[in-house]
Amino acid sequence: MARRMLIEIIKKNQNNREIIDTSFGNQGKVIRDLEGFTSLYDFKLVQQADGKIAAIIKGYHQPSSKEIIRFIRFHSNGEIDTSFGNNGVLNYDMQSISYYSYYYSFTILPNGDILLGGGDYSHPHKAIIRKFPSTNYSTPTNFFSYYFP
Repeated sequence: MARRMLIEIIKKNQNNREIIDTSFGNQGKVIRDLEGFTSLYDFKLVQQADGKIAAIIKGYHQPSSKEIIRFIRFHSNGEIDTSFGNNGVLNYDMQSISYYSYYYSFTILPNGDILLGGGDYSHPHKAIIRKFPSTNYSTPTNFFSYYFP
């Protein structure tokens, strides 16, 4: 059974009360199937400077039998941004760095590049940052890898 994600955007009205932003998605909600995921471990959202919303999901992906990180980008109205990745979706195998790799943070730079920060369970003093350049999200680079003493 595929996992699903629900995104609701909350904004403040003129009385400073929090309300659902009905201009986003279908009456303020976007529901998306996460095909292939049997377990979800983490989910984060960030709004870019241009108003687009990026989601990052980490979970166990059954077809590949690996932990996968999936990026999904939405326009500010909740529609998928098909200019991002493969029709709005980018899957990334963290274990392509090392079997013991994990992530703990991500950010999107003003130029659209994505930075994914993590570490390596087999090297507790190692920090890893992968850069996904906005010119080609499917080809990440080792932006930073450092062993702390």
